[in-house]
Amino acid sequence: MSDLYAMNWKAVVDATDYGPDTSSPLKVARDSGSRAFDAGTLAPDVRAEQEKLLWADTLVFPFPLWWNTMPAILKDWVDRVFTSRFAYGVGEHRDT
Repeated sequence: MSDLYAMNWKAVVDATDYGPDTSSPLKVARDSGSRAFDAGTLAPDVRAEQEKLLWADTLVFPFPLWWNTMPAILKDWVDRVFTSRFAYGVGEHRDT
């Protein structure tokens, strides 16, 4: 279980999430996948959440609707944790 508020989850995607080899300006899809995920330089909090996802059989996202969508802190969790090469950009039409 991850309580984002109790964890003081950083609710901003920035270059510190992806290690020292990020592009300028930041290109989230490229920097999160082929650079940070493959190189193992993702921020420790992001990697910890990815490890939880790899362990889980089921995901449950309990949240109140905020203007017909999830709260900003949860949206940022999705943006930071579901990185390229971990959550997308893989499958039957790719090498990996």
